[in-house]
Amino acid sequence: MNRFLYVFLCLVILSACGLSRNESSPSDIDLNEGMSDTAEDGNQSDEELLVESRSARININHQNGYSRLESEKLVRNYLNINDKSNAIVLFDREENDNYILKVVETTNDNEKSTPYKWYSVNPQTGEVKPYK
Repeated sequence: MNRFLYVFLCLVILSACGLSRNESSPSDIDLNEGMSDTAEDGNQSDEELLVESRSARININHQNGYSRLESEKLVRNYLNINDKSNAIVLFDREENDNYILKVVETTNDNEKSTPYKWYSVNPQTGEVKPYK
């Protein structure tokens, strides 16, 4: 009788430790939540910029024009940035029918060595200009 009671109590306790229907499972959690602007000064770290750039949506809705991803390549070509460079080119926003991109150069210690440099790309013509 004691064994039966012990087994019954163990089953009750173990089944009570599972997730309830109202709790979220680990697959429901957004791992990127809160990734932007987490530094005390309000700026994103280099790691956050890379994560954001990898997960950014690619806009390819400009017919006979350049996508956001292609605009990053245009800026890299404009600045002669090769694949071994420490420069990171990131799409930032659309403004006045142009893409605005930022370029950051990092050191091997992942610290910013230069401030942001901004560039504007016309998605229709592919023209790259420094942005002011």
